[in-house]
Amino acid sequence: LGEGIYSSRRPELEGLDWLQKEKFSTVVYLRQSNDDDTSDQRQAEKRGLQYVSQTISAETINLAIVKEFNALVNDSKQRPILIYDRDRSLSGVMWYLHYRTTESLTHPEAALKAKSLGFNPDGTPTQKSLSQAARALFTE
Repeated sequence: LGEGIYSSRRPELEGLDWLQKEKFSTVVYLRQSNDDDTSDQRQAEKRGLQYVSQTISAETINLAIVKEFNALVNDSKQRPILIYDRDRSLSGVMWYLHYRTTESLTHPEAALKAKSLGFNPDGTPTQKSLSQAARALFTE
């Protein structure tokens, strides 16, 4: 993804221990509004990791959220950084939007690049609605 930038599913406690050992600076939890992130924040901060939470949904996704995500990804002081969610559907759409806005990729180019990161416009109902909402932010 870039030097010091990683994306995965939600880490277990052992994974957080590994992040601490490897001297990660920041973890970013992309979550749905009904996901309680209290435990995630407590466990990350207990290990000296800066914790950031972003709430993502098809109804609320907008360019301001994308700008905030891009700022975190592009800030070298935040690295190494891990961006995660429960099933990669939220991270997939945010990486898609990152590629559309920072690299000016077309929809097919960004979709292909973000596919391995969880972007799947033909996947689950959540993935479909997120993809449609993300695509609606751009006029092709």
